[in-house]
Amino acid sequence: MTSTRYRIFLTANYSPWSPYSGGGQYSTHQLASALSQLGHDVTVIFSKVPGEVIRVPANLTYQIEWAAFVGMKSSAFAPLRSLNTLTFFKKLRGLLKNDTTRLPMVVHSQGEEAAFFSRLKKDFSFSLLSTPRQPLQEVIKTSGTQGWWRKRPKFMALARTLREAQRFCPTSEKSAEEFLACFDLDSRKLVVVPNGIHPAFLRVERKNSAASGPIVFVGRLAKSKGIVQLVKAYEGLRGDSVPELHVVGRGPESVWIESFIQKHGLQNKVKLLGWQEPEHTAELLSHACMAALPSLEESFGNTVVEALAAGVPTVTTSAGSLAEIVGGKNIAKVISPENHEELQLAIQDLLDHPREAEVMATRARDAIRPQYSWDATARRYVGLYDELFVSVGTEH
Repeated sequence: MTSTRYRIFLTANYSPWSPYSGGGQYSTHQLASALSQLGHDVTVIFSKVPGEVIRVPANLTYQIEWAAFVGMKSSAFAPLRSLNTLTFFKKLRGLLKNDTTRLPMVVHSQGEEAAFFSRLKKDFSFSLLSTPRQPLQEVIKTSGTQGWWRKRPKFMALARTLREAQRFCPTSEKSAEEFLACFDLDSRKLVVVPNGIHPAFLRVERKNSAASGPIVFVGRLAKSKGIVQLVKAYEGLRGDSVPELHVVGRGPESVWIESFIQKHGLQNKVKLLGWQEPEHTAELLSHACMAALPSLEESFGNTVVEALAAGVPTVTTSAGSLAEIVGGKNIAKVISPENHEELQLAIQDLLDHPREAEVMATRARDAIRPQYSWDATARRYVGLYDELFVSVGTEH
């Protein structure tokens, strides 16, 4: 625990337990848990549609507040999502006003919801940081790197958030490069802080029978995670002993996947397991012959790092930040994004060479486990909070 104890407000659209959620919400939860375990007073403001029932675990070590999500349902494509900046502003203002802890205050956003937070500085004293968790690879590919965001309210709000934060902290060097190029940000305020790994993936032991286990996918069932390419690649695998495909997650492509399974007679081979707690996911991976995680874009790549830490032979791509994690290290089978035929060949190669796959996976586990933990990530952020607290007279 550091000598300075902070009152920390984290903010993020949606929550890890919402119908729509992904790595950003999961990471916010893990960071909040780690910060509270270091002794800080932590509240997370998530968003939900008024009246929406979200089942939250009972054993949280931090507090939750809810900002109203503007729309009929919380989804990635909600047309009025940018208006959530106003509901987050209102909620945070109330919490700052009613705070009685007398602790130094930190506001740490995870996205565009913080666009107007800096306006609160005229009435309240707090440090303002942002960790942008939005991958930009796809929008850059379709829109170029300059000016496109001025026509999209969500990204206009994100640009404002990052420009007004005292520090902005992407989770990879690749993401940092993209944010600087797209939004013309002040690089002096940039600090890259990688995500951590849930402890379950650091302590899980690989089962002796795993070589004959299933192929496992973990992630949001969205095109950006490569699930469409994976299902197509799996259907093309041939042989008498093709393992089952177990899909962990939920998302907008679930209906397409179910239709594909029915059309190609894969009901007994592809299992849709829904969202799972990290401990259960780690246990599933310990029984898996491989993890297939062919993302098309990543700002960090939680599931890839977790699979590598669990010691599972892994097929992934060079998309976004993944090149930093796996590129040139021979710790995973790395392919180019969006090519289901190349993905099929990579999966088949690992199936055909199980001994080599296990050696690679052991090398990955030994390389990844010492590098990432949420405790280390939380301590890195606390170091930034300390820097801003010390310099409060010049930066506020």
